[in-house]
Amino acid sequence: MTPATTGNEELFRELILALLASNEDKTVIDKLTSTVEEINSTQGTKDFKGHYQSFMSALADHMQVLGPVVAPFLPALSTMLP
Repeated sequence: MTPATTGNEELFRELILALLASNEDKTVIDKLTSTVEEINSTQGTKDFKGHYQSFMSALADHMQVLGPVVAPFLPALSTMLP
């Protein structure tokens, strides 16, 4: 099974839509959505964990605003870690 066919596309699509709907700075949202796309494209590969960590690191700087936006997605994302 390739990363693009692992069945989690809906999760990533909804996460990106939630980020885009937030009131955070466009530059921050662009960085986070780009990282989410990288996570999605590396599902099931050795690169997944690094992209996941990059996302969490970037998110940590904006958790006060974006925490409630991404909180519903974090449990599902964490289950994908190897």
